[in-house]
Amino acid sequence: MKFIELIDKCIREKSKVFVNGMPDEEGGRILKRDDDFIVFEILNTAEKQENTTKEIVNIPLNQIFSLSEGEKKVSTLNPQSSA
Repeated sequence: MKFIELIDKCIREKSKVFVNGMPDEEGGRILKRDDDFIVFEILNTAEKQENTTKEIVNIPLNQIFSLSEGEKKVSTLNPQSSA
């Protein structure tokens, strides 16, 4: 899968992702892709207040060096008991 296709997939599925290691926790969402940049939304949840803020960041495509999806469920194998 090409890099642009991966970005488009994250937009289509509204996946929580980390771009260049941002944000520290929870992940953000890529809202849209333009010709040479992405629009990345980060939710900053307040610990001591009830307000949550949104930060919108434009990141040039040529400055993205890592893109990883957030928490995903994986299937695990259950050990079978030997009788």
